[in-house]
Amino acid sequence: MIFLLGGWLSINGELELGSLVAFLSAQEKLFDPWRELIDVYQSYQEASVSYRQTMQFFDHEPEFKLEPHGREPYHLEGRIDVQDLSFKTDSDVQLLNGINLSVKSGEQVALVGFSGSGKSTLAQCIGQLYKYTSGHIWMGDKEVAELTKKDIAHNIGLVAQSPFIFDGTIEDNLLYGCKARMNGDPSASGRMLPDLDEKLKLSSRPACSPIFCASVSTVSLTAPATHN
Repeated sequence: MIFLLGGWLSINGELELGSLVAFLSAQEKLFDPWRELIDVYQSYQEASVSYRQTMQFFDHEPEFKLEPHGREPYHLEGRIDVQDLSFKTDSDVQLLNGINLSVKSGEQVALVGFSGSGKSTLAQCIGQLYKYTSGHIWMGDKEVAELTKKDIAHNIGLVAQSPFIFDGTIEDNLLYGCKARMNGDPSASGRMLPDLDEKLKLSSRPACSPIFCASVSTVSLTAPATHN
């Protein structure tokens, strides 16, 4: 339209050809500032969305309390009772429905079933890795949902199906997270693992040593016991 109108005016002598060329050159640059403003606005919107999503992680209330207030962590004793336990995922998939289980102190129980039947989910609910939808889990006289993460850590050891091994020595993996170890106490290994430390030389044996690679599951089972 601009070319048609400009050409018609130029042919009729109402607009000089040089003026038309100058106008067309200026018209091309007229939109550059607007494009920059649109790009800046789009970048601002993307940054705002990213900021809100990031801040949600900082403002998110944890499902369970981390530390007990004004007391030491509980030393739980007695039986574990699971009563009418149900668990749904965020996508409303029912993984557990009306589960009942009782485990006496010192009793060994194996959960057997096909893959996806909820065995690991039940264990993770007991270990407070998942917050169950309804029902109750009692440890002694304490409800798991009311315990803090520190209470759970002092009373439950969880070994994953596929253990994760940290880079370092066997000692590092067994005592990972131990306060005495973290504070640089050189006698921590000797006190907590006297036999293993003497026989295996934990402080010097690397995690990639043959004995360690062949005993990943054994070490994974031993690690929780060193903290409890």
